[in-house]
Amino acid sequence: MDDSVWRKLDDKSTVDDYVSYIANYKNEELHLDDAVQQVQNNLKEPGLVIINKEELQGNFYKLAFYFEDRYIVNKQDGENIEWPSKGDLLIARKQITVLNPQDYDVVSGEFIYPGQVIQYDITVEGDGQSAAILYYYQPQTGD
Repeated sequence: MDDSVWRKLDDKSTVDDYVSYIANYKNEELHLDDAVQQVQNNLKEPGLVIINKEELQGNFYKLAFYFEDRYIVNKQDGENIEWPSKGDLLIARKQITVLNPQDYDVVSGEFIYPGQVIQYDITVEGDGQSAAILYYYQPQTGD
């Protein structure tokens, strides 16, 4: 398989570059795991989103499933059929407010933006609502 596109990615490549690579080359690409690792290297901020299944489907779609210690790119063109599992990579459809996982307070000035990738971690149940704890990339000023 021709890996010329992979070779064009370098230290200046952004999370978006790697997400595009994953989305475009899907499961046929030899460097899928490397591309996922590059994305994960930037998903360091823990956040919490209060959400139910309908809101999840409206706010995110699955980029890749984490299954049996490897990633499988979603082939359903953005459809999100089931609740995510630990490690799944999701893409935000719209801006979402981030809460602090420790106290459920809004984290001032921090959002997940449309098109931004996140990694699902766990679901926390409380007060009849589900909350997804996830890891996301918070752009710094000037990014």
